[in-house]
Amino acid sequence: MIDRRGFGAFASDGIDILLAAFAPRATEFPIVSTKAMVVHATDTNDHWRVTIGPEGITTVRGDGPADVTLTGDASDLYLAVWNRGDDSSITVNGDRELLAKWHGNHRIRWS
Repeated sequence: MIDRRGFGAFASDGIDILLAAFAPRATEFPIVSTKAMVVHATDTNDHWRVTIGPEGITTVRGDGPADVTLTGDASDLYLAVWNRGDDSSITVNGDRELLAKWHGNHRIRWS
């Protein structure tokens, strides 16, 4: 078992890289209408609001109205948004289908 204490800031930075730098590169997303996902890291008190629409993804720091909200420690959220975990260690409130679409359709492509 890895001791993950102290990884909050590191994990939060990794979430930020994915949501603010990689995700907005998508020029389309297989969804009919625009939805919002809020990610809240409770240990670092960081918030991201991700707007997901047919034309792609945008991210801002902060929260607001959301169709689905993911809450948990930054290290657990990092695994969830990078599609490296099973979401059992985070709290998911709202539209789980939107989160499933994220998991099924958001991938980092290097070219």
